[in-house]
Amino acid sequence: MKLMKTEEAVGQVLCHDITQIIPGVTKDAVFRKGHIITEEDIPVLLSVGKDNIYIWEKDDTMLHENEAAQILYDMCKNDHMHPSDVKEGKIELIADCDGVLKIRRDALLKVNSLGEMMIASRHGDFPINPSWYRAYRKEHGTKPFIEGESLYEYCSTLEENGTRLCTDAMLRRVAYMAVQTGGCGYTYGAQGIWDNIWEVSDINPDFNAFNKFGITWAKAIDGPGGAQMGYLKRFYEEHHFEEMVPYEPAEMEESISPFANKLAAATISRDKTRALIYYGEMDGMSTPLAGLCDGIYAISWFDPRTGQTEKAEIQVEVRGKSCIMPKKPAAGDWVLIAECIEKTEK
Repeated sequence: MKLMKTEEAVGQVLCHDITQIIPGVTKDAVFRKGHIITEEDIPVLLSVGKDNIYIWEKDDTMLHENEAAQILYDMCKNDHMHPSDVKEGKIELIADCDGVLKIRRDALLKVNSLGEMMIASRHGDFPINPSWYRAYRKEHGTKPFIEGESLYEYCSTLEENGTRLCTDAMLRRVAYMAVQTGGCGYTYGAQGIWDNIWEVSDINPDFNAFNKFGITWAKAIDGPGGAQMGYLKRFYEEHHFEEMVPYEPAEMEESISPFANKLAAATISRDKTRALIYYGEMDGMSTPLAGLCDGIYAISWFDPRTGQTEKAEIQVEVRGKSCIMPKKPAAGDWVLIAECIEKTEK
């Protein structure tokens, strides 16, 4: 791999993808690895900020980023998943069926401790899948459902690889997923209150599978998840969740569905002028979205941890009923609010 001035790179071979980002329009490679640079390509490369560019020089001590991604994929794959297209040094593993994701945490830590590369993953042992909610609505379209305490705050999880404390972040993921996929609510529970523990000494050692961390009633009553469920209720009331419908992948092309891969929680208003998208803790990519009315959309971000909403400086234009919604503003989970402020449909 060799760095040289772009104007002098005609005839050379690109050693990585070149990405063009136009907010609200596109984020994709304009040139792929292996492309031979021509005179006509130079203005395009300069327009995306590539004053200097890496060209390929064969070296047995180096791997191309896409080849490295393929090696990491081969380490992780099994018979129940398939890869996305390799792109910009990344491959996503996509489940072929519903099930429980199991992660070998020790092996993941070893790989990610090597440096220069990483494998990003969801937490393991989460069986909840949006397809369950969609399947229910398909079979019982006129019968409302509520997700009933699928996770308790402060509960000790029962997992093959050990026990974890159920956090407010875990609760939010399931609660927002349930409502975004058509549920009417989520019932909250907290360990310590549920089992009526006043002192740690009250925990029966023969029945402590769900309270291995010594959670008392006094601690559980102040759990952050309880307040956050209140924020969830107020948020959906303010945004009239009864007017929102789940964004079904069957209605749109799979490639532009936010239900594909990681982004599994989007709703659109019946009049196609508003959208709510829940970005989970591990969801960080921008979101292709189809089905909204053409127009200019104001963007706001709702923080599920604090209940606060902040208006974003950017706006998104929907053309041909499709657009790309922006990345979340920071780490953690967020809800994007898109509202049409100017229709441009003919």
